[in-house]
Amino acid sequence: MKVQRVRLEKFALALILLGTFPVARALPANYDTQGFTVCFFRTLTGQPCPFCGLVRAFVCAMHGQWTMAFRYHPLWWLAALIILAAGLASLADAATGSKQLDLLSRPWQASVWSMAVVLVAATLLRMSFFPLPH
Repeated sequence: MKVQRVRLEKFALALILLGTFPVARALPANYDTQGFTVCFFRTLTGQPCPFCGLVRAFVCAMHGQWTMAFRYHPLWWLAALIILAAGLASLADAATGSKQLDLLSRPWQASVWSMAVVLVAATLLRMSFFPLPH
């Protein structure tokens, strides 16, 4: 019974992760948050965090608006690649009982500092060269 539950949970995770692509496509490419933010960092500091603009960039990319996607967040493609890889690994785990998702998570656990550097670099890059459009 536990094995079935784990496989069902991995299938649900795969649906959620892979479902981000059609959901992003269904949203209008020019949707506006009208000043509303769920970003705790931006609410406190008024400055964008490393993830600010990522959803809008992803939505623009799903509509083929590559220039706007890169203006909103230059690393949107990395987030899309991570979501896709994790979704496919979770789907494979659900279908076969393998542990592909665990294999994907090991490098991330070992490279927390490198991820921190990437996030800081992304923030500086976006703030310097790609200011958020209004």
